Amino acid sequence: MGIVGYGVIGRAVVARLRALGINYRVYDPWLSPGAVDQPAPLPDILECAVITLHAELTRRQPWPSYHLLDAAALARIPADSLLINASRGPVVDNLALSDLLQGGGGPDVVLDVWEGEPRISQTLLGQVNLGTPHIAGYSLDGKLLATRMLVEAMARALELPWRNPGSAAGAAAPLQTGTHGSAAGTLRHLLAQRYDIGADDNALRGVTRGADPEAAALAFDRLRRHYPERREILGSAVAPGPASPDALRLLAGLGCVIPGESR
Repeated sequence: MGIVGYGVIGRAVVARLRALGINYRVYDPWLSPGAVDQPAPLPDILECAVITLHAELTRRQPWPSYHLLDAAALARIPADSLLINASRGPVVDNLALSDLLQGGGGPDVVLDVWEGEPRISQTLLGQVNLGTPHIAGYSLDGKLLATRMLVEAMARALELPWRNPGSAAGAAAPLQTGTHGSAAGTLRHLLAQRYDIGADDNALRGVTRGADPEAAALAFDRLRRHYPERREILGSAVAPGPASPDALRLLAGLGCVIPGESR
């Protein structure tokens, strides 16, 4: 996997990949090479089987992320690769990406973020493999964590006492392991218990299909404002029961709480 951006999210992705034994490279020119795990130049990142974007949006020189993946960069990505943008829409030149996909080239594409939000390109939405309405951080656990971080920062700045009361969400339903024949099958089964990306993709296409641009923009924003409750796999408890060593390794790599082991 090639990771662009080594901030909070990029580091979290690297932690999961390392725990799962997946090879990766990281591109973040704003950091010194010694501060980046497995640093690589952008051309090397674009050769990876999976490229996932987690950079902040900036036009600041000397390394602006605005249209970092322009037509030339997109053309370097192999057709059998997967491109994921979960950072900010303009990190990818959406028009150039649409032109590439329209011509029958380009990788498989998953977009959670879009240029011009909430007025997104209906053409591009029709071309990508999966599209979601900028909801990567919209899990219940993610919102509560962001709120807690904000309160902690306020307490430090104002020199106020603070005690973490724990998550107000309570425990999510335990994950069921089962037998699925392969590590990939087990991984899909575990992830599906927490998130169905197909449902978000269908919802976005359903509310914007055939709508005029203004109505589609309102529908995009409405999906974000009324997003259904979703829990994270990180920190999830695992239901007691037999599990293979491979399943236990995957569970630990995903940050799950395994019965009989301390967090």
